[in-house]
Amino acid sequence: MADAVVCNSAIWKTDVRATFAAFRDVLRPGGRFVFNIGGGFARVAHPEEKTARTGPSLTTLIHQIAVREYGYTPSLAADVNPKLPLKAVTEHLAAAGR
Repeated sequence: MADAVVCNSAIWKTDVRATFAAFRDVLRPGGRFVFNIGGGFARVAHPEEKTARTGPSLTTLIHQIAVREYGYTPSLAADVNPKLPLKAVTEHLAAAGR
């Protein structure tokens, strides 16, 4: 059993429900699950952010690298603009028993 599980950024590139459940299974009672979600992905913006993005999204860049370096073929059914707002995170954590 682990005292803590840390997931930096990639949490939103997974099957979130299954990932949260897996963390539940490896954490000791009272253990900590620590993760972050980018503001745009969580549907929040920094109050000082006034300019629109001028380049490709992180998702687009990740897919481009995966295609180029690993022969990844993106699913046609994949959500091209997935989001993980606080309400969804809370629901996933509750479903996982945290």
